Amino acid sequence: MQVTPSARDVLVVAPHPDDAAYSASAVLAEHPHATVLTVLAGAPSPPVVRSWDQQCGFRDSDHAVEARRQEDDAAFAGTQHALRRLPLLEAPYLTGPRTAQDAAVLDAELEAWLSAAHEPLVCMPAGAGVPFRTIPAPPPGRRWTRVVKRIVGAPGKKLFDAARRRHRNLTVGSARTVNGDHLWVRDTVLDHLEHLIRATPEAPGRTVEVEFYEDYPYLLSQDATGAVEELSARLGPLDERVRAVDTAVKRALMEHYRSQLVGDSSIVDDGVLPPSERSWTVRLP
Repeated sequence: MQVTPSARDVLVVAPHPDDAAYSASAVLAEHPHATVLTVLAGAPSPPVVRSWDQQCGFRDSDHAVEARRQEDDAAFAGTQHALRRLPLLEAPYLTGPRTAQDAAVLDAELEAWLSAAHEPLVCMPAGAGVPFRTIPAPPPGRRWTRVVKRIVGAPGKKLFDAARRRHRNLTVGSARTVNGDHLWVRDTVLDHLEHLIRATPEAPGRTVEVEFYEDYPYLLSQDATGAVEELSARLGPLDERVRAVDTAVKRALMEHYRSQLVGDSSIVDDGVLPPSERSWTVRLP
């Protein structure tokens, strides 16, 4: 499909190295000079071993992070897209809840980009996937929380609670649950943009267009309709857009991230890979 290059500045915010290619390839085609910001591209120190990395053929986190950076570079080689990466950790590498410092790092990057942007458009994940299956609250009388605290102590209980909150990316049956990293990135970017555009006499606000792309492959289990309804309640009505994609071109792009296809290579198959990508836009304020 022939597209007319856009003169505006576009930032595609990707939680992980493959998310822009998997979910926003049509946005990237429409805006060939767009910047891709990968937020969770850091490596823990010292390196750690995680089961998903091992399934993908990596010996540890250092090996995984470097290989995924190389995959990302190869996917965008020969394009005019600028690639930026932040040293924040994805959820499996965390040892506790995310801190305010994580949000501050992302906020600073956004502010630096926005300060020089012309007619800015910021794209981010919508939050497709099956909603989190939360652990039910203990029934009255069992006093589970006090039992845990008595066994492992207050510090141990905090880690236990944090682990429960982070237990978000497991499947429910064969379904894909919404990715917690995607929601954290989306909500942190939105918080920053909403703060930025609140006009005051001393610091006039700025107008920013926001676009939420539908997360692939999570949409195969549950589309982003519910997430968009929640976003509409926060931001006002969103305009839906559907862009056709050349599935052969998109498949070739996705296959650069071959390590992430180990668990389910069917997501690039004919009949599975959708012939279009959906997104929703809103102008702030």
